[in-house]
Amino acid sequence: ALADYYQSHGIKVGILSRGYGAKSAVYPRRVNGDDNAAEVGDEPRLLAIRSQCDVVIDPNRARGAAYLTEELQCELIICDDGLQHYALHRDIELVVMDDRKVGSGYL
Repeated sequence: ALADYYQSHGIKVGILSRGYGAKSAVYPRRVNGDDNAAEVGDEPRLLAIRSQCDVVIDPNRARGAAYLTEELQCELIICDDGLQHYALHRDIELVVMDDRKVGSGYL
């Protein structure tokens, strides 16, 4: 929904993921909907299919973000599970959660 909103307002959005479980030979790697999920991860592949955004996987999030901005000219990067990666520059952090409690239930 966030990617769709910003794209509809003319902002080029990229999605960055670690690509958990991916077995790519090259990083950063741009993900396409027809990629093998074993190579790029199932979630990044699904994001590429559904979002119509540039999706990049890279265990080194800062390098992946640089690829999105410098090579693919993305203006906004949405990180899949990226809050703990302090090497990433941020202008804003947004956490989306469902109604399940986290930790001790007091957060």
